[in-house]
Amino acid sequence: MNSPTVYLPIEIVAREMWAKALLALELVRLGCDVVIGHKGHVLKYALLQQSPGLYLNKSVGTTNNLEYYEKLKANGIRLFAQDEEHGATLRDYRDFFVSRKGLADIGVLDGFLCWGLNDYKFLQQMFPDFSRQLHMTGSPRVALWGDSGKLLLNEQIKSLRQTHGEYTLLATNFPLANSVLRSRALSKLRSQFSTNVDTFEDKFRFRLHAEKQHLAKTLELVAQFQKRSERLVLRPHPTENPRFWQEVTRQMPHILVDCASYSSALVLGASSVIHSNSTLGFEAVASKVRSFSFTSTSLEDIYASHIVNSVSPSFSEPSSYFETNIDWSTEEQRIGQQITANRFHSAGTLESVNAIAKLILREFSLPLSDSYPEITSNILLTLLRETRIYRLLTQSKLTRVKQSRINRFLLDDVLYHLSKSGGGLRLQVNQVGPSTFKLRRYLGSF
Repeated sequence: MNSPTVYLPIEIVAREMWAKALLALELVRLGCDVVIGHKGHVLKYALLQQSPGLYLNKSVGTTNNLEYYEKLKANGIRLFAQDEEHGATLRDYRDFFVSRKGLADIGVLDGFLCWGLNDYKFLQQMFPDFSRQLHMTGSPRVALWGDSGKLLLNEQIKSLRQTHGEYTLLATNFPLANSVLRSRALSKLRSQFSTNVDTFEDKFRFRLHAEKQHLAKTLELVAQFQKRSERLVLRPHPTENPRFWQEVTRQMPHILVDCASYSSALVLGASSVIHSNSTLGFEAVASKVRSFSFTSTSLEDIYASHIVNSVSPSFSEPSSYFETNIDWSTEEQRIGQQITANRFHSAGTLESVNAIAKLILREFSLPLSDSYPEITSNILLTLLRETRIYRLLTQSKLTRVKQSRINRFLLDDVLYHLSKSGGGLRLQVNQVGPSTFKLRRYLGSF
């Protein structure tokens, strides 16, 4: 019997590649074939196949994908999804559900993977007839937070610290005021007010004005770091235009704009993290890295429904970050950690990778062999750490969403080290399309 194939599409390399690589290697280790690569090319390849498989999409997205879904199912390919835009930053998951139109069509899937209790419980209530297809597995992305990330990203973290010394990480988020994808941001906003054009236009003007005000405050904060000769690393959101920040900081030797390094390595290497409505706030809390929420009066109404700014102590004036003690008490830190744990199941462990791999094996009625125990740091993370994968990601210039590329050497190097050091596990890789590769167990000799 041929091994079933699992399809893992990727859109944003710097955000998704590490996590998908972990999942891919565990699936291959347990007996599946895996096709991993750029989302468009992976889909094209999957549509041509006539053998059993499972397509793990990065969102439900049925508005554009329903025709493709029907073809995949006709070819014997099961449909699973996990929304990369998790909605965990919001206080009420319902707000995310309303804005994410595709979630209403979740019933077309064979399974949906939840990030944590927050989305799992809500979707169970919304879709009681689909509850058995909802799985609280967590996401492979959170496996790279905390202790697991420290091991896997050890070399990259060391490199960042050697290059920058002690640094503060500032995660910016200006989807309208500094966006390379303003049309997408507008479409997302318009979907929330589609029945009222006047409401949409008013909301857009209000949000754009508020973002510009906070951008001005952020520029003041950056200038303060430069004036104090303190190292600051800026990490723009993937939809932002990095050239803006590069131009602003051109004459600021203590400020660095980093769009290429893996975000988890930046968080784990930082002495502290400053965020404004960013998932990196959750990641810092889960990783026990000192973190602060930078808010301003202009953003209070916009982000009143967002809880991520409540998991860290906050400040609203650039000068107050340096002049006052804004640390939290032990109890406040505990609450922030509890909120984070509720939204991100098993963060900082490999449980999510194990859970998803086992779930997929059950879908194909494949047994879990005793010779292949659960993935552990000794089996996989140490091997990945020894490869050049972290250098390739660090050197990548993929600063925009639409420029994603999957490098052959990235996968080849990982597979080589696994074949030499993986305790008898041998793998092979074949390129099956542009930026698309098939991984499988190799039973021959090298």
